[in-house]
Amino acid sequence: MSPKRAACQLRAHFGEDAEIDKGVRIDLPGFRNGFCPDVAEVAEGAEPDAKDRCAPKTWG
Repeated sequence: MSPKRAACQLRAHFGEDAEIDKGVRIDLPGFRNGFCPDVAEVAEGAEPDAKDRCAPKTWG
């Protein structure tokens, strides 16, 4: 399934106001843990920090 088609299906499920991005990099904790998945979900309540990176409130 193409990323564009996946985004369309997610909008159909979550609504037109859902924030859906594609072509983004996900940096996980640890050395060389950067991934570029076709689809990723950011945890509810995650807020961008000063560098515009999102993390759940439970992360330090």
